Amino acid sequence: MTETFQTLELDPSFDISVVDGEWSISSELAAQVASFWIEQKARLGEHLFDGRVFSAVDLSPTQLNGQWIRYRYAAAAYMHDEIAAQLAITPVAVNGITRCGDGVLLGKRGPHVATYAGYWELAPSGSLDPKALRGGSDTISCKQALLQELTEETGLSEQHVSSVVPKYAVRDYSTRAIELVLDIDLHPKARDALSTDHDEYTEFLWHSRSTPLPSPIVPLTHYLLSTFFRRNRGQER
Repeated sequence: MTETFQTLELDPSFDISVVDGEWSISSELAAQVASFWIEQKARLGEHLFDGRVFSAVDLSPTQLNGQWIRYRYAAAAYMHDEIAAQLAITPVAVNGITRCGDGVLLGKRGPHVATYAGYWELAPSGSLDPKALRGGSDTISCKQALLQELTEETGLSEQHVSSVVPKYAVRDYSTRAIELVLDIDLHPKARDALSTDHDEYTEFLWHSRSTPLPSPIVPLTHYLLSTFFRRNRGQER
């Protein structure tokens, strides 16, 4: 059976660069994606935004290179195998293993998200977007990208964070994406500052090795939690 996930351990110096070159597709394929997007907008309305997301070109333990594409292409590739084969893109997302004491933060996805509504996942999680570009450069800070997601999705700020360290790049063959996973260590009082006044999550919980996993849970989150606890056995505070 084909493996769903493949994990690469990242160097602490891991960085991301935008490479030169135009990304283009045929007019016929663009029309297919446009039709798909109209259907999705009718279903999800204002909750769907066609912003720019990052697609990987190559990856190593110290570096990821890629290009910007519109979200509609990543969404179409995720939903349709035939379109995915023609687009040949690899969307990149960031995920936080957000720790406070012995707990890892999970969020229950809201009803308006495009996939896995009502499922539990690592919080924060999200696509790489241009807000994470370092000023005046063609490099992206994955740490800054994840900290932005942390604030937008949980209400926690950088003041609540002790450290952020790149851990893994996980190739998810079911979604054709690369998931960058960073370890976020929070200060103890951060638990009291969590907020669900956002569209992404309806509630939060702190999961530890000794507690049962909530259900339903996003498959990637299940895999990442198992990987993290296995590789850090005996190291939780």
